[in-house]
Amino acid sequence: HEHVAEDIPDHKIGWDFSQCGGTKCVPPAGTWNHDKAVGIWGSPGKYPVKVAKVDNPPLNLLLSALGFAKKYLVEYMVRWLMEATWERLNTSSFEQILSTAIHLDMSPIRMRCLRFAENSSAIRARYETGSVTDPLVAFELQAIWPQKETKRRRMF
Repeated sequence: HEHVAEDIPDHKIGWDFSQCGGTKCVPPAGTWNHDKAVGIWGSPGKYPVKVAKVDNPPLNLLLSALGFAKKYLVEYMVRWLMEATWERLNTSSFEQILSTAIHLDMSPIRMRCLRFAENSSAIRARYETGSVTDPLVAFELQAIWPQKETKRRRMF
């Protein structure tokens, strides 16, 4: 905000917001201010905060948020972000989601991806033609579609 001095150190800003409304999973959208606050309210200069609802965030942002929530043990956010990720799972997002699930060691998402892949002829075709770009994803898919032996057996 233009009334907040630039020379305030970050550790002294003291952001602390609360607001009535919203749901169990989503905070209320709109302008948050001190008059509608629940409990402590604090921001530099007590200025209002604009909160917007984003219905369809970019997938990479959703997966990054999932990584932060898991790293910092924000369990309710992990559950919510996993559900939001499942809703975005399709043939075009499959590889990105499974790759992230492997990297973050998120077993529920890995299992959901593998179950999705089992019923997807498009993903199986990509796997069988070697078109899966991430080697970890290709390796994970061996759990449902074992690789065929490519070496010839020697006969003595």
